[in-house]
Amino acid sequence: MIEYGFQTDQLYSASFGVRVIDSYPVIQYGSPSYTQTSIPGRRGTLTESDGTYSDTIISMDCDITLIDDVSVDLQYQRFITMLMQSKKLILEGMETRYFQIKKVEVSDYERYSDISIEFSLTFTCNPGVYLINGDFFEPVSNNQIINIYSLCEPVYRIEGTGSCTLTINDKEMKCNVNGIIYIDTERQEVVLESGQLSNTLATGDFDDLYLKTGINFVSITPGFTLKVKPRWRWLHS
Repeated sequence: MIEYGFQTDQLYSASFGVRVIDSYPVIQYGSPSYTQTSIPGRRGTLTESDGTYSDTIISMDCDITLIDDVSVDLQYQRFITMLMQSKKLILEGMETRYFQIKKVEVSDYERYSDISIEFSLTFTCNPGVYLINGDFFEPVSNNQIINIYSLCEPVYRIEGTGSCTLTINDKEMKCNVNGIIYIDTERQEVVLESGQLSNTLATGDFDDLYLKTGINFVSITPGFTLKVKPRWRWLHS
């Protein structure tokens, strides 16, 4: 029998006696959505991407085998409880990348013995697959960030005191800073070091701060310190 494992930000499947069985998890990558417009006098339709993507769907058949002296049912319940708290999914063979979990669906389980249960999992995830090495804050070198992946939605960390301007590819966001703030372009939020939401501290369009594929020109007002968590990701085209 072919077996695989996985992990999340909350658990390792093997720690709960869980295996992916029969085949590797099926990954249906999110794909871009298009609009089609009929134009009089033109053959066919005008097809354009609307900038959105469908969700990525990952499905797998699993079993769980008793690894302690409690009961396989309790072991299964503990596993599902932890799984439902998970936000990241890492598949075996893809250890440098992860999927952002939006929802987990669990099938009814089949109990074949006192020590074994089989069930299926379906993960609904954000469209892209993310790189783990893009989840760390780094200083900007030579006022440039080179993105070799797809369009990214980074987090900017600004430290200083007073008014400043963050400029990305000639697009500006003006900020009032007293210590440290985080500009999260995915969540469209400005957050203090304490975790308090403070969107009124910034003026500008979050979408203008995305990192496009290729060279991105980045600058901050002198006297302020800027670090970037790029959130590198690959989107299926």
